[in-house]
Amino acid sequence: MPAGQPTKFNKKLAATILERIARGEFLRAICRDEGMPNRGTVRNWCLNDQEFFNQYTRARDLGFDEKAEEALEIAATPVKAIKLTQKTDADGKKTQEMVVTDAVDRSRLHFDAIRWGLGKWSKRYSDKADIEEEKDDDVLKEYVEALRNSPKTSE
Repeated sequence: MPAGQPTKFNKKLAATILERIARGEFLRAICRDEGMPNRGTVRNWCLNDQEFFNQYTRARDLGFDEKAEEALEIAATPVKAIKLTQKTDADGKKTQEMVVTDAVDRSRLHFDAIRWGLGKWSKRYSDKADIEEEKDDDVLKEYVEALRNSPKTSE
């Protein structure tokens, strides 16, 4: 651990970390900043202080919402890219052509990386449905059973 990194729980520092996490920053990046504790220290705070753990969990949920909004913004915002192509004509003369296009591949990669992370870290953003049937939820059970027993139609 670099000299000068705080290790004792500090409410003001903890509040700063929680606010940054809630804005969508990752703990890894926050802890790289000068004056911030290392990640292990923050995790120890979570293990030793239930109130801080609850606040940390809530901040992460809010941060996931920020990341989800960021992903949607990336998908909706065109990003211009310059594509250079080199052509050779029949005489062997080479020419370059510059075309301004939308950087779809880069935007897709960025979007997919955020979506993948959210799906792994948060049940709310997971692609897998997590339906727990409760004893008093007869309506849902009847609906699911009706869907299972309904005749399949072919198109």
